[in-house]
Amino acid sequence: MTVRRFAPKFLESFTFQASANNHALLCALDLLKRLNREPHRPMSGKPPLSFLPKAWRRLVAKDGGVDRRLYEIAALAVTDEPAGGSPQPTTPIAWMAQVN
Repeated sequence: MTVRRFAPKFLESFTFQASANNHALLCALDLLKRLNREPHRPMSGKPPLSFLPKAWRRLVAKDGGVDRRLYEIAALAVTDEPAGGSPQPTTPIAWMAQVN
Protein backbone atom coordinates (compact mmCIF):
# COMPACT_ATOMS: atom_id res chain seq x y z
CA MET A 1 0.00 0.00 0.00
CA THR A 2 1.34 3.42 -0.94
CA VAL A 3 1.35 6.57 1.18
CA ARG A 4 -1.15 8.20 -1.17
CA ARG A 5 -3.65 5.46 -0.39
CA PHE A 6 -3.46 5.50 3.40
CA ALA A 7 -2.46 9.10 4.20
CA PRO A 8 -5.88 10.74 3.71
CA LYS A 9 -7.62 8.28 6.02
CA PHE A 10 -4.76 8.42 8.52
CA LEU A 11 -4.80 12.22 8.69
CA GLU A 12 -8.58 12.36 9.08
CA SER A 13 -8.63 9.66 11.77
CA PHE A 14 -6.51 11.39 14.38
CA THR A 15 -6.46 14.67 16.23
CA PHE A 16 -2.89 15.94 16.31
CA GLN A 17 -1.36 18.08 19.03
CA ALA A 18 2.07 19.60 19.32
CA SER A 19 4.06 22.01 21.42
CA ALA A 20 4.09 25.65 20.34
CA ASN A 21 7.47 25.29 18.65
CA ASN A 22 5.97 22.68 16.29
CA HIS A 23 3.09 24.83 15.07
CA ALA A 24 4.40 24.63 11.48
CA LEU A 25 4.03 20.84 11.50
CA LEU A 26 0.41 21.12 12.63
CA CYS A 27 -0.22 23.64 9.85
CA ALA A 28 1.35 21.24 7.34
CA LEU A 29 -0.86 18.36 8.49
CA ASP A 30 -3.94 20.58 8.26
CA LEU A 31 -2.91 21.65 4.76
CA LEU A 32 -2.53 18.02 3.72
CA LYS A 33 -5.98 17.23 5.08
CA ARG A 34 -7.48 20.03 2.97
CA LEU A 35 -5.55 18.99 -0.13
CA ASN A 36 -6.62 15.37 0.28
CA ARG A 37 -10.28 16.40 0.34
CA GLU A 38 -9.70 17.82 -3.15
CA PRO A 39 -7.17 15.34 -4.59
CA HIS A 40 -6.61 17.14 -7.89
CA ARG A 41 -6.02 20.52 -6.30
CA PRO A 42 -2.43 21.66 -6.82
CA MET A 43 -0.33 22.83 -3.92
CA SER A 44 -0.15 26.59 -4.19
CA GLY A 45 1.47 29.33 -2.19
CA LYS A 46 4.20 28.63 0.29
CA PRO A 47 3.40 25.69 2.55
CA PRO A 48 5.21 25.56 5.91
CA LEU A 49 8.66 23.99 5.63
CA SER A 50 10.35 25.09 8.85
CA PHE A 51 9.48 21.82 10.61
CA LEU A 52 11.48 19.79 8.09
CA PRO A 53 15.15 18.98 8.48
CA LYS A 54 17.32 20.72 5.85
CA ALA A 55 17.85 17.49 3.91
CA TRP A 56 14.08 17.03 3.53
CA ARG A 57 13.62 20.69 2.55
CA ARG A 58 16.13 20.31 -0.28
CA LEU A 59 14.21 17.31 -1.63
CA VAL A 60 10.73 18.77 -1.20
CA ALA A 61 11.29 22.33 -2.44
CA LYS A 62 12.50 22.43 -6.03
CA ASP A 63 12.27 24.88 -8.90
CA GLY A 64 10.46 27.50 -6.81
CA GLY A 65 7.68 25.11 -5.84
CA VAL A 66 6.94 22.21 -3.53
CA ASP A 67 6.48 18.61 -4.64
CA ARG A 68 3.17 17.63 -3.04
CA ARG A 69 3.92 13.90 -2.82
CA LEU A 70 7.35 14.40 -1.27
CA TYR A 71 5.91 17.03 1.08
CA GLU A 72 3.28 14.58 2.30
CA ILE A 73 5.83 11.83 2.87
CA ALA A 74 8.18 14.23 4.67
CA ALA A 75 5.43 15.59 6.93
CA LEU A 76 4.29 12.10 7.89
CA ALA A 77 7.88 10.97 8.44
CA VAL A 78 8.71 13.74 10.92
CA THR A 79 5.55 13.33 13.02
CA ASP A 80 7.35 10.65 14.99
CA GLU A 81 10.82 12.21 15.25
CA PRO A 82 12.13 13.77 18.45
CA ALA A 83 12.25 17.57 18.44
CA GLY A 84 15.50 18.98 17.14
CA GLY A 85 16.71 15.54 16.08
CA SER A 86 18.01 14.75 19.58
CA PRO A 87 16.73 11.84 21.65
CA GLN A 88 13.93 12.85 23.97
CA PRO A 89 11.38 10.85 25.91
CA THR A 90 8.47 12.34 23.98
CA THR A 91 7.96 13.21 20.35
CA PRO A 92 7.16 16.75 19.22
CA ILE A 93 3.72 15.76 18.12
CA ALA A 94 1.42 13.55 20.14
CA TRP A 95 -1.23 11.47 18.50
CA MET A 96 -4.31 11.30 20.62
CA ALA A 97 -5.71 7.82 21.03
CA GLN A 98 -9.11 9.18 20.31
CA VAL A 99 -10.29 8.61 16.76
CA ASN A 100 -12.45 11.32 15.20
